[in-house]
Amino acid sequence: MIAGRRERDGSERIQFIQHQDKEILLLDFSDSRTDEVLRIIEAAKKVIRSRPESSLLTLTT
Repeated sequence: MIAGRRERDGSERIQFIQHQDKEILLLDFSDSRTDEVLRIIEAAKKVIRSRPESSLLTLTT
């Protein structure tokens, strides 16, 4: 771990938002380094797999 930086699992970049009565999973990759992107993807996989197939809308930034 780099001094002043805490380890993150990527989940802090994943959130559900509401739009026109639809729940959307927002994946925020903005200003992320490669290693951070990989952590976000792994965290997103867990969330996505927890939902029924074809039931989830996603938005990626």
